[in-house]
Amino acid sequence: MTQIYHKGKYRSGEWCKHLRPYLKRLGNKRWRKDAAVDIEDELDEDRLVVVREKRKKNKPVKVKITRTSFGGFTSSYTEKYGTLKAAEQAIKRHKVTGVFFYDKEIKRIK
Repeated sequence: MTQIYHKGKYRSGEWCKHLRPYLKRLGNKRWRKDAAVDIEDELDEDRLVVVREKRKKNKPVKVKITRTSFGGFTSSYTEKYGTLKAAEQAIKRHKVTGVFFYDKEIKRIK
């Protein structure tokens, strides 16, 4: 009951430690007016409680990309992408010679 009173609309004007007498009087007036209804709602066991399921985080896609640069030098680097689509866009870049997906099947390009 005290949680309903203190956290509800009855003491909402309280911004500091001391509540001014006028606001205290308004809060108490409201509480006396509809306290029984609020307490009954709080104690009602038939209320529906909505529980949200936590969203599963997608595991990042880890890709090793091999590129040829100026003069025929090859360099490879490993990147993590949030989605497979983002990884495929990185593979479509210029001068990509080889691709290796970790935890997936091996895919070769060109």
